[in-house]
Amino acid sequence: KSEIYVLRDQYAEISSSSAHLLKELELHQSFKENGVPSCELEGLESLGSMLRVVVRNDVALSNSSVQWFRIQPKGHKKEIISGATKLVYAPEPHDVGRYLQAEVNLGGETSVAKTAGPLDPAPGLVDYVETLVRNPETDYNVVVLQMNGIDQPTDSIHVLCIGKLRMRLAKGTTVIAREFYSSSMQVSYSNTFSITRLVVLLAMTTQPNPSASAMRR
Repeated sequence: KSEIYVLRDQYAEISSSSAHLLKELELHQSFKENGVPSCELEGLESLGSMLRVVVRNDVALSNSSVQWFRIQPKGHKKEIISGATKLVYAPEPHDVGRYLQAEVNLGGETSVAKTAGPLDPAPGLVDYVETLVRNPETDYNVVVLQMNGIDQPTDSIHVLCIGKLRMRLAKGTTVIAREFYSSSMQVSYSNTFSITRLVVLLAMTTQPNPSASAMRR
């Protein structure tokens, strides 16, 4: 069994490296043929991840515009994702089994970045959310990883309360964010949450912490 697990991990690593090399080759070929700045996607290609468009060739993105699409594996039907117009995108359940593509307009030239394969479901993500739902009005110790696009110190410990109608983020006695649940909220992979509008990414502990005095990752 252990040998099978090792072989499986090696195969996954080789597959990931191959996909990355294919992307690099396509980007280099595209730039060589038409001179359009090349783009690629960074992030895990699975539900709950956060994909980011990265432009190569040192091109400024201040005047760029972005539109994300989902593409059917068969027939290559392209569907526009309403509201997905930023350099980052959190995949939704509708995206599972489909390719994701970002089209970036750079001063009249369009560069395209696409996932290497159809989006994968995130194993265990549903179970994790269901665990939270079964424990309403519970406080959790969390570490704020990023706020409004700015990385935070790793010792930035806060308390996240998962209520029946809303969630609340606090540091000490100060409430940092308070949000009612909505369909626009996203659950991110690796036990992270994204709170609407405030864009606060959280690394969550696996156990509730009533006293909010300790933190486990």
